Amino acid sequence: MPRTPRTPRTPEQASERNAQRWNDRQRARLPLFMDAGLEGDLIRTGVLRDRQPHHQVRLNEDLRERLAALEVAAAVRGEQFRRAMKSHCPETYPAALRQLRRLRALAPSLRRAIHTSDHWLTALRRALPEGALLNILDEIWPEHAQTLRQLSDIDARIQRKTALGQVNPWHPVD
Repeated sequence: MPRTPRTPRTPEQASERNAQRWNDRQRARLPLFMDAGLEGDLIRTGVLRDRQPHHQVRLNEDLRERLAALEVAAAVRGEQFRRAMKSHCPETYPAALRQLRRLRALAPSLRRAIHTSDHWLTALRRALPEGALLNILDEIWPEHAQTLRQLSDIDARIQRKTALGQVNPWHPVD
């Protein structure tokens, strides 16, 4: 006779159970202290930190909010990248648009705003020289432009050191 499947736990029940299991595991790590009745001291000194029953639910809500904020920011940036591509590279824009549509048809997960934004940024990176790309990125996404500048500066330093005959660019030759 087949067993009936158990009813799935609610997120609150799962969170409470996981917090209880975590707390039990933490106490099991220190059996001598527990047997000596020093549990209160361990909690007071911060060696033992109990998880609240709603810990997992709270984390999931926080992550959901962060992901939603990232999606919104990526949607805005993706649209700005698309417009920049259309105005700065009108000859390669149609091919990039066809490629995006083809990718979306093949994999529905690529319809998310983050993937769309990455697609247009990659298309811009392929179509434009580095200087022009950095100028566009300064307007749309200044933090990323700064990161790219720092990386290209590091690459240039490594190439200069290597050209001078230094094998390991991080270890100067005397």
